Amino acid sequence: MSEELIKRLREKLADSLLAGLPYNRDGGEAADLIETQAREIEQWKVDYTEAALDVERLTKWKPIGTAPDDDWFLAAIEVRHKNGGHWWEYHVVWLDDETGDIHTDCEQGWSITDYSHWMALPDAPYPLNAARAALGESHD
Repeated sequence: MSEELIKRLREKLADSLLAGLPYNRDGGEAADLIETQAREIEQWKVDYTEAALDVERLTKWKPIGTAPDDDWFLAAIEVRHKNGGHWWEYHVVWLDDETGDIHTDCEQGWSITDYSHWMALPDAPYPLNAARAALGESHD
């Protein structure tokens, strides 16, 4: 193949590759596109970091002394039996805003000081009203 033919083939290939891109050969619009993509990538990094922190917040056990006093949470207690056996129990609880202890509607016979750790509850998998609407049921 001659050098001239190779040159024309390369130009044709370059033209066909550039034809669908939103910039011209002078590179001005290409720089804008690259800057826009760089900003998007930076935003993705922020979004990813926030999502990772949220996952850690939802999946990490914390000392019971840091449990929220205005929301439900999962509390963990290590139960030790007099026969030497022991196991972990997990209870969904919230604190009574007057006493600061486990609310009577969800107590399992333990005081908040009996628990050692807590974890935030995840969001519900699907809002109940949306599920009912999807099934065509009334919200009454």
